[in-house]
Amino acid sequence: LRLELKSRSARTSWVVLEPRDLVNVKPLGQPPFRVRLAPGETRLAGRLVIRNPEAPPGYGTRWRVLPGDPHAVHDDRWRYRMPFGGSRSVAISQGYQGSFSHRGANAYALDFAMPKGTPILAARGGTIVEVVDDQVARGLRSGDDERDNRVVIEHADGTFSLYAHL
Repeated sequence: LRLELKSRSARTSWVVLEPRDLVNVKPLGQPPFRVRLAPGETRLAGRLVIRNPEAPPGYGTRWRVLPGDPHAVHDDRWRYRMPFGGSRSVAISQGYQGSFSHRGANAYALDFAMPKGTPILAARGGTIVEVVDDQVARGLRSGDDERDNRVVIEHADGTFSLYAHL
């Protein structure tokens, strides 16, 4: 079984495709599958092999578009500002590789417990590539970071900043 993706975006994107709910199939290679898609391009993302040809196969997929380049190397010459402005000290509620949600691509995230209505400022220059501002009742423990309010900024070196839990 071929898992193909077609870009409908006007810009090059990285897409992560994760096979789920596998019945009588197994992935060839290690999921999730990551694919770079140019505008209008169709690419093979991964393959699933049927284990028993006598039984029906079944699977689902989950996919998401990644801002930035997952292979980008951070340029250490950049200095970051605090994303809430000012010079006062603020407690970090969860740091690097925190126990709640800072794993994988989010391993180096920092959470600041700020009052509702605090302005959010870009910690470093870049281009805003995503804004989600329609989730009213999402909390920190929603279990689905992809549905939380957020702002994503792509930087010149291909890395990105994610401002979430808004």
